[in-house]
Amino acid sequence: MKFSKRTNPWIYVFVIILMMITVFFIASPVRKGFGFITGPIYKNVNFIFSLFGSTADLQSENKQINSELEKIIVDYGHLKTLEEENKQLKELLEYKNTTILKSVTAKVIAGSPGIDRNILIIDKGSLQGLFSGLPLISAQGALVGKIIKTDKFTSEAVFLDNILFKTTGTVQNDSQSPGLVEGSRNLGIRVNYLPQDDTVDIGSVVLTTGKDEFIPGGLVIGFVTAVHKKEGDFFQSASLNSPVKLSQLIYVKILIPDYGS
Repeated sequence: MKFSKRTNPWIYVFVIILMMITVFFIASPVRKGFGFITGPIYKNVNFIFSLFGSTADLQSENKQINSELEKIIVDYGHLKTLEEENKQLKELLEYKNTTILKSVTAKVIAGSPGIDRNILIIDKGSLQGLFSGLPLISAQGALVGKIIKTDKFTSEAVFLDNILFKTTGTVQNDSQSPGLVEGSRNLGIRVNYLPQDDTVDIGSVVLTTGKDEFIPGGLVIGFVTAVHKKEGDFFQSASLNSPVKLSQLIYVKILIPDYGS
């Protein structure tokens, strides 16, 4: 449209206003329709993004909880380790305070043979602090017997192969098989009640367990010379030989707990 210079300026204003009104009324239904279509989509998109945001928050919180739980477990493990260490340290201190060992050397002065037992007489008794149950060891430190009775100046004792001798022992194998070491009539020394499924080899060493009242752990009892095992039994047994020639012993040492040290 071309206006002459003499055209009234208000005509321009009127034309502009008319165009704005036309655009508004024509575009309004289109805008409403488009909003009707896109409104729900917009809301759902916002909802989905809010879910992702919530899920991310939950994952972050879960990660934090797992981290804290792991720390609690680790701290608990450290606490249990410290408790076990303290327990073992306390036991060691108590053992040191109550079961420090001293020894008395005695001479085998006589024997009292019998059908079921061979009693030894040694030249030390209750005046030297001896009492029933104390272990006899050789000069090399192997267990050879124990005292069964004391008088003031002498004591009665038995060797490992006597039927009156009993103590707990452990076979030095992968299973550390526990058993009961006993003297047997005409059968020498045996370790009985070994777990049936454990492997016990010829030559395996058997040590004291330390579970007997006066016999410390770690003393050599003997070595396995034969294994006795039957299918269907709950336990097996083994024959032992002492590294010491018991019949030739003249002197023995008796281990005594020194409660006053």
